[in-house]
Amino acid sequence: MRSLFSIVLLMVLGSALAYKSYSGYQVLKSAPLTAASMPYINRLSKHFDFWGTPGVGRPATVMVSPEQAPLVVAAFNRMRISHEVLIPDLGPEVERERLEREALEVAHSMKPREAVYDRYMSCQEIHHYMRDLSAAYPEIATGIIFANGTEGHKVKGIKISNGNVGQKALWFDCAIHAREWITPPVCLRIIDEVIADPALRDLADWYILPVANPDGYNYSITTDRFWRKTRSPNPDPDCPGTDPNRNFDFLWDAGNPTDYCSEVYPGTNAFSEPEVSGIGNFILDIADSLVLYVAIHSYGEQILYPYGHTVEPVPNVDQLVK
Repeated sequence: MRSLFSIVLLMVLGSALAYKSYSGYQVLKSAPLTAASMPYINRLSKHFDFWGTPGVGRPATVMVSPEQAPLVVAAFNRMRISHEVLIPDLGPEVERERLEREALEVAHSMKPREAVYDRYMSCQEIHHYMRDLSAAYPEIATGIIFANGTEGHKVKGIKISNGNVGQKALWFDCAIHAREWITPPVCLRIIDEVIADPALRDLADWYILPVANPDGYNYSITTDRFWRKTRSPNPDPDCPGTDPNRNFDFLWDAGNPTDYCSEVYPGTNAFSEPEVSGIGNFILDIADSLVLYVAIHSYGEQILYPYGHTVEPVPNVDQLVK
């Protein structure tokens, strides 16, 4: 019994030591931003970890290390942007969540053909769930592998369809930013509901990708809670990864091509990331039937629709608002 206890204790300690500590990290929240402050905030956002997308009339939220905090506070003061400390120390929050997640993983194992909603599932569990669904409902569910990440995790989704000829297509993806853990359960719930409702499948063919950035998602669970990017290598070995959300071939612009540590680093070129290239190629294949593309993100309580690079509305803006 003593040996077993020692093994379990070593496993717990090993897990804790491998996990990045956020002791002393703070989260700062600004007052609602003005149009005059946006150029400065946009520049800051390329060098510091802003949560959500800063915008006029909305507060900006930024996570800072103990070394970064004085720099960001000084920048806010120079811009005369009032701010508050939203979270004084992230360390205990990250550790509490880690312990809770690991305890729930032991207590509540998943069952075949059932997603788990009382804890965050691993990428492997999510893939097993989709595999079980495809085996149980082969007439309506088909697994799809879009790509392999640089660390070997498959970019795996599912097509759900009644098989009607000429159907329109709907696309949903989640967790393209690795740390946004609440998004895969949203995609999984969509899968559950479409599997259960033939009427939904009569509306369209559904393509659902619960974890669009599996390498990064796995790394955020095992090593660094706030990891956001992919895990592809960069010339700076201390700053791997690319922001996959900014790696698509639409107005792609490297900006500062050597700012590898930036959370919004867009990569060496458009579609440089295998995850993004696989998704992009598949979208082009179904483009003639695709009528809706929804990317599920977390933080900010916003619904965003095109465009993000200009204030000019898209031609079908009224339809999008409706």
